[in-house]
Amino acid sequence: NDLMACQVEINREDHDFLKWDSFVNCIEAHAAFDLEIIKEKIAIQYGDVLKGRITDHCMRQVRCAVEISKTMVKRHKKLILAALQHYE
Repeated sequence: NDLMACQVEINREDHDFLKWDSFVNCIEAHAAFDLEIIKEKIAIQYGDVLKGRITDHCMRQVRCAVEISKTMVKRHKKLILAALQHYE
């Protein structure tokens, strides 16, 4: 299934900051947060905002999932792939 290929599992075992296994939905992107507000909060409350890092392996899977998404808006896809180019 094409849509399932765009779901990346982030398991708790490899990410101790998670309470349970999670998924990254790479089917479409949402502008859910204002990046400037996130940057401000990280600068002021680093430990309360940034919980942990996703493994490089999972980041590569996210990049691949975004790349194969047939439903994501092209502009969003381009921005995300550029941001994740380190994981090629």
